[in-house]
Amino acid sequence: MKTVTLGEFLLKEINRRDMSIREFARFVNVNHQTINKFLDYGTKDVGNPSVEFLIKLARATNTHIGYIMSLIEPDVAALPEDEFDAHTLLYARKYQSLSLKERQLVERFTELLQEAAGEG
Repeated sequence: MKTVTLGEFLLKEINRRDMSIREFARFVNVNHQTINKFLDYGTKDVGNPSVEFLIKLARATNTHIGYIMSLIEPDVAALPEDEFDAHTLLYARKYQSLSLKERQLVERFTELLQEAAGEG
């Protein structure tokens, strides 16, 4: 089974809606350059997208966040949707309610924790 990339998913959604890249970017509520970089280069060359972007993409396309995550981290695809326990969903909802600045702080803190643990 072929793994779908984030760029392929974006292109499919853009074509499905018969939108330009700029129109789709407005639809998702992100800068068109964000969409362009993942279409042109993919995560391997530009790195992983922000959690904020993934949440916006999931909401706009009405796609489960677990599937969106699997586009950049294929191991996530092995998890059935119902394996996201109540705590995980609760934290995701809390995260979504944070301001952009607060989410950036959470992401940076998480990166620092991963680096300290030798994962980053």
